[in-house]
Amino acid sequence: LFPYTTLFRSAYLYNYIGKPEKTASLVHRILDSLYFPTADGLPGNEDCGQMSAWYVFSALGFYPLTPGSDHYAIGFPIFEESSLKLENGKVFTVRAKGNNKGNYHLQSLHLNGKPLSRLWITHAEIMNGGELSFVFGNETSKRMTFEPFPKLIGSPVPVPAPAIKAPSAPFKEQIFVEVVPYHPGLRVWYTTDNSDPV
Repeated sequence: LFPYTTLFRSAYLYNYIGKPEKTASLVHRILDSLYFPTADGLPGNEDCGQMSAWYVFSALGFYPLTPGSDHYAIGFPIFEESSLKLENGKVFTVRAKGNNKGNYHLQSLHLNGKPLSRLWITHAEIMNGGELSFVFGNETSKRMTFEPFPKLIGSPVPVPAPAIKAPSAPFKEQIFVEVVPYHPGLRVWYTTDNSDPV
């Protein structure tokens, strides 16, 4: 059985080859045809909220595609305006014009009034508050060109997240925890302060 979450995440991979209109089309199709406001309205196993989280992020217009990365892939917001009231007291607002069925081509993308030439935003940009503005149309805009996505540090391709080894899951005091790779021969690179890991 092909898991829905793999299919849903795959929709965002078109951004990586500079085809955001394909991402927008697939994301909109999934949001529109596989979710319903009924008791059985989720397409598959909720699995601790991942199906709902996919919907909420995608409905806002961005999604955290790669675990461990602070990048959110740009998608297709379904609302004309939505706002996130952040825990730091700031507000991040998403506005979209022309976000109708069939209008999947980005005509412009702005972050805080400045043109954005990349198909991602960062967690810090969201937490700083401000506004992300989309304009969609039904034809490719010759003015829109996009920067390539950043590569993962230390590897040209995504790799599985490392395993966490500990004597037990629950604990009251301190506990020793190891971060280990799933496969022998791989190394784990990590950072605790967003600097380049060494």
